[in-house]
Amino acid sequence: MRLAIPFLFDILLVDDPDQIRWLNEHPDVLRPPEDSGGFLLRLVNQLTVAAMGFDGQILPVFLRRDDPSRARKQRELADALDEPTRVVGADTTWLGTYVAGYASSETEGASKSQASGDPEQMVGVYVQQWCGRLFAPRYIATLATYAAGRRVAHFPTEPPWRKLGKRAKEEFAAAKRTLADAAGNDIHAIHATSIGMENITRSVRRMRSLAKHAGVTGRTAEEAMRQCLIVPPVLIRGCEREVQAPFLRKPLSHRSLVVFLLARAYDKSGDLTLAFLGDTWSACPAQHIVPHMLRSVWRAAIEIEAKRSPGLETLRKATHVAVRVLRAVGAGG
Repeated sequence: MRLAIPFLFDILLVDDPDQIRWLNEHPDVLRPPEDSGGFLLRLVNQLTVAAMGFDGQILPVFLRRDDPSRARKQRELADALDEPTRVVGADTTWLGTYVAGYASSETEGASKSQASGDPEQMVGVYVQQWCGRLFAPRYIATLATYAAGRRVAHFPTEPPWRKLGKRAKEEFAAAKRTLADAAGNDIHAIHATSIGMENITRSVRRMRSLAKHAGVTGRTAEEAMRQCLIVPPVLIRGCEREVQAPFLRKPLSHRSLVVFLLARAYDKSGDLTLAFLGDTWSACPAQHIVPHMLRSVWRAAIEIEAKRSPGLETLRKATHVAVRVLRAVGAGG
């Protein structure tokens, strides 16, 4: 869908997986939107990229495709994070307990700074700690760091009027300081413990809902991960110069704002590669470890359920097998 008023704005909304791939790979489609691209692009740039800077550093998600440091660091992170054994530990166990419906503030593995939180709040704290420890083994998340991470994660999509005013700016600046201090000013750890953390937290909460309604043995770890994975709702691109696309009647210009509706595209396709823009210049370095982490959480939930309710788990497995047999008989008849 395209929304345009000549000389005012030109917005292209894209949720077709193939069109997203085509546009993202075009050499003249880039991020972030250029300041020279007109009022709308300048506004988006000011309210996102500029405001999300940390001591002169730009979050990786906003770096240009031709930034040499971005490409090099992305490759390094992808190699470092492609280690499935790094997701197994107390944080994964607690999250599995949460998904299975048994989590409490007294769950084994909670630190003193985490011991008094409600499970619905603490799930974010444990996810943030898991993300932080990918970069710093002693990273400690708290309710305060989680609140700061959420504030930063939601900032780009907040309405402009919520970002204005002295108080709003001071609160956002304080959240950035809290997050940066916890992450040791590592810009990639900051990204992981804010934007990345929030999507994983929502995925784990969705897993808990799925387990509540279908049981943890109602889905395999792979099925649960794919069904519950939260994908960034939108990604924004601009154009360096005019872009002629085979599926557009009119070309894009340097004033065009291109919005990838990534979550909607993933819901349509179920394609994990698309969800992380894998095999592209903007591929997420965590494209393998995040799905593995979610699978590990679901497996932990299965193990915890079996220990807590062995009889119930046996009954569920028997029922699941019986249903499959009946379906097979019905199909054969």
